[in-house]
Amino acid sequence: MEAANGGDLARDRNLKILSAREREIASLQPVHHHRNGIYTHTVFSLTYSDGTRETFFVSGKPRAEQAMQRLRAAGAQVAEAMARRDAHQL
Repeated sequence: MEAANGGDLARDRNLKILSAREREIASLQPVHHHRNGIYTHTVFSLTYSDGTRETFFVSGKPRAEQAMQRLRAAGAQVAEAMARRDAHQL
């Protein structure tokens, strides 16, 4: 995975979003790109509650789908912890 904005968001097989400020992800938008009908890569755009945005891309559709599943699962865990008011899980 490579950061499209020049920052290091992910450097190995583990997806890890890095942020220097406390903020929440307000939206996540994955966009699959194709050239001549053939998949090339997926761009993920993260928009935060403070209005800032980060983007990164993933090559390989299976890897992109895995990254999306992991991001959704992490978001669900955070939502569940917040609903339970469980700060330790956050």
